[in-house]
Amino acid sequence: MKNYLILLDLEGVHGVVGEPYKGLEPDCADYFVATENAVKEINAVVKALFEEGADNVYVWDNHGSGTNIDFSKVDKRAKKAIFNYTPTTRMDFIKDLNLTANIFLGYHSMEGSLNGVLAHTYDSGNAVFSG
Repeated sequence: MKNYLILLDLEGVHGVVGEPYKGLEPDCADYFVATENAVKEINAVVKALFEEGADNVYVWDNHGSGTNIDFSKVDKRAKKAIFNYTPTTRMDFIKDLNLTANIFLGYHSMEGSLNGVLAHTYDSGNAVFSG
């Protein structure tokens, strides 16, 4: 089985610059640029993975609440990951997916990185899958 996980953050999506000292949230001008461009990037990767024989492609919106992109616009072959805030380790769910590879889209540098765009560092919950 060829199983892939696309992990999505928004700060590093193409066309996003953000505002100094402000997070990428719905009140930021680039937030909607990021969400729209993220869907385009996800769909390009999903298409390529299935063209190369993927059996399953999972998409995890890993920015903030995990509810940023409009999944109705995401390629229907992809399976959506949903956050589940439990006390387990953030990435424990990956063990059960038997992944061939992870694809990181839209990630940014850690806080303090020289010239990092919207750089920050923190931790949130883990995910479970639906669909």
